[in-house]
Amino acid sequence: MRPLAEINSLCADKARLDYSSSALFALFFSGLLILTSYSHLAHADGSKIVKWKDASGVTHYGDKMPAQESGRSNSVLNNHGTVIKTNESFNPKDNTQEAEKLSTEQQRQDKALLASYSSVEEIDMAEKRNLKSDETALLTLNQNQEETKKLLANIYAKFSGKKMPSQAAEDAQNYQNQMIKTKSQIVAVQNSIAQTKTRFNQYRSRYVELKPQ
Repeated sequence: MRPLAEINSLCADKARLDYSSSALFALFFSGLLILTSYSHLAHADGSKIVKWKDASGVTHYGDKMPAQESGRSNSVLNNHGTVIKTNESFNPKDNTQEAEKLSTEQQRQDKALLASYSSVEEIDMAEKRNLKSDETALLTLNQNQEETKKLLANIYAKFSGKKMPSQAAEDAQNYQNQMIKTKSQIVAVQNSIAQTKTRFNQYRSRYVELKPQ
């Protein structure tokens, strides 16, 4: 039989080991939560869309608001269309310094616009060039999505009313995951196209204001 002192010592060592293991697990779990939160925030801020209404009540989307619209209420969306931030309207007339800053920024943008394009037709051509790659990508993604749908439908049709083998079930799950991923990519490209069109519509409108025909 072991002495009582030895038994007490063994129990104390085991308690310290259990406590150390629990502390290490808690530290690991906390670090994992921090990394996950950071990754989510980085993704949310990585691709954003600004939504606002002009003086006529028309809704616009873009990667940023034009200087002349900066005082209006707007919402910031992530690449899934979810509102992540809302900004209230601001009247620059109530702040002279801010009004001067906006005026200077607008002059800079106007100068760059007139230096880049000599006609509305040139703006149209530039828009087509900018849209071409996204439109090609969108066409390919839609085609891939349709092919994946057919493959998934074939699996379900083949094993309709039967027990699906494990390999077929795994293939079906992979097709479903691929469709979800492709759908997300389609939405991102569609948002990019919408932003490009909004940006060039703004260019055209401002160009006509600066150089009326």
